[in-house]
Amino acid sequence: MDQEPESVGVQVSSPEREYRIDADYLVGADGGRSLVRKTVGIDFPGTTLDIVGRLAHVHVPDEYRRADGGLDIPGFGRLAFGHTRLDRGGLIYAEFEPGRSLFGTFEFGPPVEDKPMSVAELLASARRVLGVDVPFEEPKGPAPHALRRINGQNTRHAEHYRDGRVLLLGDAAHVHSAMGGPGLNLGLQDAMNLGWKLAAHLNGWAPDRLLDTYESERHPVGERVMMHSQAQTALMLPGPEVAALRTLLGELFTLRDVAQHMAALLAGTDVRYDVGDEHPLSGWPVPELTLADGRRVTELLHDARPVLLDFDGGAGAAASAWADRADIVTATLDGPSAAALLIRPDGYVAWAAGEFGPADEAGLHAALRRWFGPESSG
Repeated sequence: MDQEPESVGVQVSSPEREYRIDADYLVGADGGRSLVRKTVGIDFPGTTLDIVGRLAHVHVPDEYRRADGGLDIPGFGRLAFGHTRLDRGGLIYAEFEPGRSLFGTFEFGPPVEDKPMSVAELLASARRVLGVDVPFEEPKGPAPHALRRINGQNTRHAEHYRDGRVLLLGDAAHVHSAMGGPGLNLGLQDAMNLGWKLAAHLNGWAPDRLLDTYESERHPVGERVMMHSQAQTALMLPGPEVAALRTLLGELFTLRDVAQHMAALLAGTDVRYDVGDEHPLSGWPVPELTLADGRRVTELLHDARPVLLDFDGGAGAAASAWADRADIVTATLDGPSAAALLIRPDGYVAWAAGEFGPADEAGLHAALRRWFGPESSG
């Protein structure tokens, strides 16, 4: 990377005035059409699928509701909660608040005229997909009501997440189908990963190239989401071949190992970070552990600081020179899988030891320097 400037400047225009902000870093979290990404010239390669999605709030009369959250559609039958695939497209139904249902359709085909959408247009689309009229009405209660049409489904991934002092996260770095709902989790994990590393730089203790690990860790996770998002979209396509594939996959998902694999894939926890330590726990999210005093390990991370969990009493003293940056917690645990765990603020294990001794002390010091900077001189 070329020598980067010492700051980044942003010219802001508002209805009231124009002004400039100079900052150490600029984070582009401004959505799929990110002005930040476009301005710095980061490529956003990918594909666009010909699909038209429509979504609106509607009112569903009580006689069509089912206790399981689905619907009974006259002339069609049961419509399940969530996504439903049919030969002529698909449907989306969910009631997230009483009396205010979200109903959507998607049809595969070229874009339609870009004009304001109406509930009547949505119901006409539902008739084409279902083959019958749906008994929905205009939404009740005060506006605003969702009323949206989407022409085309983009699956795009930023070529880089960083350009000097400019970084991307969330939809500015990746866009994809909402099917399966991976976007919120993906964006939050981006923010957690980047947030503590930026804080380290701003507080003056970040090791060299710490910010580079944001892209090296998160970009592969984004690639995985692009992959399984497109796979889920493909499974909603029409045709008997797709129906057969769905049946086969349904059988595979009943197998425990397959279900566990898919759960980790959808949660975004199936990518192991390269943290420079080979312990089986290192590079993965910290396990859900409960200490002998009743505290959960995740509760120790609420202060957004590194945590060294010392289970045998030796690691804490060895890390005392980093006590200004890391919380050292001596604890007991029934049947611990490690003698000590060094946990980053984003919940990932940076280092672990099965038994603590001189070699492990050297490894702990290397991990502390790698992620949290040199020893404190005080």
